[in-house]
Amino acid sequence: MSQPIKLDGAALAKSREGQLKSIFDRSNDQFRRDYPESKVPILTIASLYNQDHLPSLKYSEMKRQAAGRIGINFQLVPYSQKASHDELADLIQTLATDDDIQGLMLQLPVPDQRNILQDDLIRLIPSRKDIDGLRPDSPYLPATVAGVQTLLDQLLLEKYNIDWLALPAAIIGSKGVVGCATLKMMSDRRVRQVSGIDLDTPAEERATILSQAGLVISTTGHEDQQDPAEIQEGAIWINVGLGRVSPELTDRTSYYTPSMGGVGPMTVQSLMENGYQAFKRSLSARD
Repeated sequence: MSQPIKLDGAALAKSREGQLKSIFDRSNDQFRRDYPESKVPILTIASLYNQDHLPSLKYSEMKRQAAGRIGINFQLVPYSQKASHDELADLIQTLATDDDIQGLMLQLPVPDQRNILQDDLIRLIPSRKDIDGLRPDSPYLPATVAGVQTLLDQLLLEKYNIDWLALPAAIIGSKGVVGCATLKMMSDRRVRQVSGIDLDTPAEERATILSQAGLVISTTGHEDQQDPAEIQEGAIWINVGLGRVSPELTDRTSYYTPSMGGVGPMTVQSLMENGYQAFKRSLSARD
């Protein structure tokens, strides 16, 4: 089998970031012509994050830097690990009612003792501002899922001429937040065959699904939990999250996303694109 090809999400995200910046710059130029200086619209995104959770801090800073390169006003709103549910709810509601903020995000995970009420906190974000696509009625595709979809469309389909929609697909972790949304996206795109794999999937059924899947998307984020021998040789492997992928696994693939520089940068870029869409929606509502 030929050498596996790495799907470079970082390079694709950089290209799309440049395109979005050009669009954003032209919009701002038009705003400066159409509005008085004190009334020029500004795209503002606020992101709440647990300041005591290092991965959340790093990811939030990555989003802030990406927004800065485009010209988006990105506000990091920290809260303490010890913050109560009511304190978090009050903070979200304050930002949700601020008309100067068009996009609002709650960086997950929230502290452990608040996880059972996580959905209650997400519901406090108005759907029009939910650029992370976490609400069921959000007008935006979840950013991670949007990143996966764009990567499949622009790299596999357009660059390498591989019709991923015609491949039998498997979603590992299909009952999780990202896995469930990915499964729905693939169903909406009418992928030929999609199967979900979870902890309660019988071993024999799991092995059968993976042996037949030409496209495997792992949404678990866990390290080295996939037995490479179960993957069909020549399959396409998409890794969502920070879980490390073993060389033994990628060696069996034809195309794969790396743990770093794969889906992650595309998720951040999708957030920026969703933010710009929220900005346009807010302007339309104001006119």
